[in-house]
Amino acid sequence: MTDCMFHNFRSYGRRVAFVPLLMAGTLLAGCSSDEGAVGFGFGADEAVQQNDLRSTIPYEVELTGIDPQEEQLIASLNGASTARRLQSRPTASRAGLQRRAEDDIERFQAVLRSKGFYEAQVTFDIAEKVSTDPVDPQSPDAEDGSENASEKPTENKNGDIDGSAAGSEQAEGADAPTPLVLSYQIDVGTPYLIEAVDLKTTYPDKVIERAATDAELEATHLQIGQRATAEPIILAEQYGVDLLRSRGYPLAKAGKRTVMANTANKTISVTYAFDAGAEANFGTVNVNGAEEVDADFIAGYRSWGAGEKYDPEQVRTTRRDLAQSNLFDSVIVKPVGPISDSGEIPVDITVVERKHRSIGGGVNFSTADGPGANAFWEHRNLFGAGEKLRLGVEASGQEQGLTAEFRKPQFLRRRQALVAEGNAKNHDTDAYQGELVDSFVGVERRLGENWSGTFGFTAEYSDLTGADSPNEQFYLGGLRGILKHDNTDNPLDPTEGNRLELNVSPYVGLTDTDTSFTSSFTGRVAIFVD
Repeated sequence: MTDCMFHNFRSYGRRVAFVPLLMAGTLLAGCSSDEGAVGFGFGADEAVQQNDLRSTIPYEVELTGIDPQEEQLIASLNGASTARRLQSRPTASRAGLQRRAEDDIERFQAVLRSKGFYEAQVTFDIAEKVSTDPVDPQSPDAEDGSENASEKPTENKNGDIDGSAAGSEQAEGADAPTPLVLSYQIDVGTPYLIEAVDLKTTYPDKVIERAATDAELEATHLQIGQRATAEPIILAEQYGVDLLRSRGYPLAKAGKRTVMANTANKTISVTYAFDAGAEANFGTVNVNGAEEVDADFIAGYRSWGAGEKYDPEQVRTTRRDLAQSNLFDSVIVKPVGPISDSGEIPVDITVVERKHRSIGGGVNFSTADGPGANAFWEHRNLFGAGEKLRLGVEASGQEQGLTAEFRKPQFLRRRQALVAEGNAKNHDTDAYQGELVDSFVGVERRLGENWSGTFGFTAEYSDLTGADSPNEQFYLGGLRGILKHDNTDNPLDPTEGNRLELNVSPYVGLTDTDTSFTSSFTGRVAIFVD
C-alpha cells in the first residue's frame, strides 16, 4: 500500500511539474502571430487593435490590367480579396501585408477561372505611397544630408522595420509609418470559349451519348462560342434535369459533369451526365396537413387527369392555384418515388392551414356623406371546401346598408367558382329617399393564365321617392357579364402588374315589359409599379 501511494505521488508530482512547462509553451506560442503582433493566443488582429495606431501600417489596394468594362469581374475580385476585407485592420509589418497578398493570389485565380480566364497571371507589388502634398522647404525633412537622414528606419531582408532607429523615433513621438500601396497586376489572357456541349443520358434500358441540339442549348441557356464562365455551365446542369422531367421522367437527376480544356484552341468542351430514371404517369395524390379543409377538396386542385403523363408544369400550376386559394400558409406539391410497376408515380400535397375567420371594421369621414363606420365578418372555409362568406354593414348620415358575398371554388369543375352577392341599402339624401336591393348569382371561370370571366343573372328592386317625383317601385331582371385581366405579382398586396375590368349588364322590367335598358359599358384599369 505504501509503495503504491508513493508511486502515485511521484506520478502526480511529475504531472504538476509539467504544468508550468505547458503554460510557458502556450505563452511563447501566443507571442508569435502571422502579423507580427504580440499577444497571448488571442489572435493577431486583437493585439493590433490594442496597439497604438503608429504600430500598424495603413495601406491601399488597387487592381491594374483589367478592362474597366469587366465590371462584374472587378467586383468579384474585390469581393474575394482578403486584403480588401481586412483593409480597416492594417498589418503591423510589410511582411504581414505580403502574406495577405499571397493569399489573394489563389483567390483571384479561382475567380478568374470561374469567369473563363483559365490562363490568367496575377502578380503584386508593395510600395510606399507617394505623397501628393507639397513639401515645406523649411521642414528639416526637406534638407538633404541632414543628421536625421541617418536615423531613418530601414527594412531588413524579411521586409520588417529595423528596430533600432525606428523604435527610438516612435518612442520619441515620431509620425505614423508611411502608408503602403498594394498593387495587383492582372493579365487575364485570352478567355476560353465553349466549343461543344455533349449529353450522356442513362435510361433504364440504354445509354445515349450525343451532342446537345439547338433546342436543348436554348433550354439550358448555353451557346456555342460563348465565354466559358462557371455560372451558366453549372446552372445548365439543373436546366438539363428539368428538361428530362418535362419529358416525363420525374426522378431524373444529374451525374458527374466533365469539363475538358483545349489549351491550343483556348476552348472548353462540357459533357453532362444524367440518370433519367423511368418514364412515369401521374399516380395517386396524397394530402398531408389537412385539418379543417377537406382533403378531397385539396386533391381536386390537381391540374392533371388520372393516368396523364407526368409534367412538372402541371405540378407548378397546382401549387400556384392552391397558394392563391387564401386557405394555406404554405403549400408543397412534389412527386415521391418509387415509380410503381404500372408506371405511375404518387404525388404528395403538403399544406399548412392558415386561420379561416376574420373580423374587422373602421370609421371614415367625407365632405359629401359626413362621418361613417363599417364592419365585416368573413369565413373562408364555411363548409370545409373553401367556401367564403363575407357579411358587412356600413352606415353614414346619408346611406345605411348590409352586404353579403358568397363564393364556392371548384364548382362542378376545377378553376370554376359559384359566386353570389346581395346588397340592401337605405338612402336618405336631399335628392331622393328610399330603399334599394340588388342581387347576383353566376359562375366565375378562369380563362387562361391572367384572364377570368363571370356570367350570371341579376335582379334589382327599388322603392325611391324623389323631391319632385312621386313614389316609384321598380322590379328589374337582367344578365351580367364581367371580363377581368390580372397579372399582378400578389393578388392581395400587388406591387407590379396591371388589372383591367370590363362590365356590361342588360336589364328588363319584370312588371313593366316596356322598361328595358343596358347599363353603360364600364371599364376599370389599375397599374402597379414597384
